[in-house]
Amino acid sequence: MRALIWIFMFGFGFSSCQSPSFHIEPQFDAVLAFAQGIAAVQQGGKWGFIDTSGAWVIEPWFVKAELGEEKVYQVTDESNQVFEIRKTPDSNAWAALQPLGKSILVETSSGRRFIFEKDAYWGIKDEKGNILVAPQFDSIHYMGSNLFRAYALSKGYCLLNAEEQKHSAYFQEISPEIQFGRIRFRNEDRYGLMTPDGKIILPPSWWRLEIVGQHIACSNGGKLQLYSDRLEKLSDFLFDVVIPLDEQYWLAKVTDTGQGRIFDVAGQVVKSEVELSDGQLMYGMLPVKNAATQKWGYINSKGEEVIPFTFIYVESFWPNGKAIFWGADQNGNTKKGLIDTMGQIVQPAIFDKILWNPDGVYTVVKGNTIQLLDEKLNSLGEKTKKPLEYIGQGVYVMYKEKKSLKYQKSNWYIGDKARFYWSRDLKISAVFSVDGQLLLDGKDALENEPFPVVSEGLAAAKKDGKWGFVKCKGY
Repeated sequence: MRALIWIFMFGFGFSSCQSPSFHIEPQFDAVLAFAQGIAAVQQGGKWGFIDTSGAWVIEPWFVKAELGEEKVYQVTDESNQVFEIRKTPDSNAWAALQPLGKSILVETSSGRRFIFEKDAYWGIKDEKGNILVAPQFDSIHYMGSNLFRAYALSKGYCLLNAEEQKHSAYFQEISPEIQFGRIRFRNEDRYGLMTPDGKIILPPSWWRLEIVGQHIACSNGGKLQLYSDRLEKLSDFLFDVVIPLDEQYWLAKVTDTGQGRIFDVAGQVVKSEVELSDGQLMYGMLPVKNAATQKWGYINSKGEEVIPFTFIYVESFWPNGKAIFWGADQNGNTKKGLIDTMGQIVQPAIFDKILWNPDGVYTVVKGNTIQLLDEKLNSLGEKTKKPLEYIGQGVYVMYKEKKSLKYQKSNWYIGDKARFYWSRDLKISAVFSVDGQLLLDGKDALENEPFPVVSEGLAAAKKDGKWGFVKCKGY
């Protein structure tokens, strides 16, 4: 999954770079990333596999190769049969083997249950291998409390228990979790509530419905309002979004204004006025503004201050335990820096923009320069004024701009006059690893061709229309 991308443009043009220093010489028509010590490579229109030394482990004879989420390669032969590339149990050699049947173990009070796959359909077995539910569903998800949610494309969702019994009719949607003994479901575009044994508590009659503690937030158009399951109105506060904070508290947020209220599971107001930034609770902290001082800090799910209100502005914490704060530089200009979960400044407010990528690379902009930093905020390469985009997995792209003269027709409705104008388009100049290795020159980039990535210390690199691999540091 790719994170949010920023492309920064402060100039254009790019000086030529030396050729890559290849570890595996360019000889392939196409390549995929290394996984478990092997990579899929294409020669003569067929796919095979090499190890990290470049030696063949499986000669090319497959018509298609794909790398799955679990870092297991799947291949297709000329007869359209699908195999997985795994090591054989006896010789420990790489081979094309029949796909393993997928199985998910869950513990229930009735004993162990296995959600298993057969012929692309899912069923349920007990620990002795007895089939409790035949493989007939497109997916089965364990919800806890001996309850499964099963989905069939032709019918919809239903509930099953650990004893093979179907607990509900089929619906367009069943929520994947049990909340305070209730489950939300949707039928004919309306939401309702039922118990885990399939008993209807509230018929499907609401356009929007959220379970919030012991009560519900619902609406038949417009904003949400708090009600009991018996549809007794519990609050006059109108809001757009429900944000669960923890098992005891939740936040009702008004999107347009950023205002919110914190409620407990019983529907009591814990904090009546909260002004939020992006409104995400991370590390038990929520970024908010103090109405009296107009300064920003963090509160916990109860509304108690945990990081003092001393900042011009703050954002939610990232999973790496850092968050953006706004402060003033020596000239009084508002800039961005980073704090940790203790509220300590780990990066002074000197940047105009900061972006963090989940693989640990920061993109920072200061004035008309852009730079990449590692997780410890050390520089990855030099600052540049050229357009740059970090795309993840240890790889970034340099761009150049090209101008083209275009014609705009008149539009009396919005008042635009006919005119010629310069249009700026981005064109790839080169692709690099973060340790500075040239992987792909822009003139060799082809439409719909996968970008190279760094995996297991190696990255694909292209020269004269052929792909090989270079060694890269840190990824």
